[in-house]
Amino acid sequence: MDQNIFKKYSEAYGTRFTNKQKAAFRKALIEDFKEIGYSHTLITGKKNLSRAVNLQFGNMKHAKTVIAVPYDTPQHIFWWKSEYYPLDGLTNANKNLIPQFAPIVLLYVILLGLIYGSEGRLNAIGANVMFLLVSFLMVVLFYLMLHGVANRKNYVRNSAGIAAAYEIARGLSKDEQRTTVFLFIDRNKTRHLGAHIAAEDFLKQTRNPNVILFNCFALGSQLQLGYTPQTKKLALELSKLCGEEKLKTVALDDAMRSSSAAEHFVKAIVIAAGEADEKGRLFVKNTATAKDRLIDEANIDRVIQMVSSYLKK
Repeated sequence: MDQNIFKKYSEAYGTRFTNKQKAAFRKALIEDFKEIGYSHTLITGKKNLSRAVNLQFGNMKHAKTVIAVPYDTPQHIFWWKSEYYPLDGLTNANKNLIPQFAPIVLLYVILLGLIYGSEGRLNAIGANVMFLLVSFLMVVLFYLMLHGVANRKNYVRNSAGIAAAYEIARGLSKDEQRTTVFLFIDRNKTRHLGAHIAAEDFLKQTRNPNVILFNCFALGSQLQLGYTPQTKKLALELSKLCGEEKLKTVALDDAMRSSSAAEHFVKAIVIAAGEADEKGRLFVKNTATAKDRLIDEANIDRVIQMVSSYLKK
């Protein structure tokens, strides 16, 4: 893996949470891809109050394979434990309810305690101070519920995936570039708006390519491939290209695909790594926390080698 590229997108552009941060990232990535011969397209879409901006390199007209990477970074979780399930959207949504909302509920309880505990005990000055404090906490509470706070370290989720995609793109010939698209997806939370508008764009262009999703493969003892019913053959083919040790392939049912980017693509493969929980489900530790600053380069190099070999066949 190119250390300069990884450092650039894990440090200088490692937080991609606000619109300004995302725009700066897109500008930098456009410049890097331009140097290796790729043109770019911005694909935007809205739903309710949310807006997503996807960044695409290559032309969908001739694309057989799309390498898709979530590029926005998660909000910080103020909790003692973080477990992200990259192959199981439903489990991931259920497991993260408490880490995501418990601190907000706790803040609300503290707020109520301040209000009722001070009732009738304060003079005019104290009441004014309390009013200002409660008002400030209400604003903080409202902000956390709607927006959250940026997580500052995001090596595994998904800066390493961005660096790996760039390295794969740089190694392709002109003919291989012609049939491969690199898609960097925005808004990878809850309903995955970026993946949704990407799938809509495929339909508009009457294209149904294989989509290889990079989702947290940079750390973990188990590297796995999740596949949809239409991509089982592709998953087995990729597994054989990953050196002497074949990767475990996992069939993604409708529940596992729900609340994930894979839900929106008919022909999807998800590449992920982590550890197995007590039920054998793959999970990744410490994403969306300050601890997401460790990677295993061997994992990244295996993915680069595997996907590059497939694209060059």
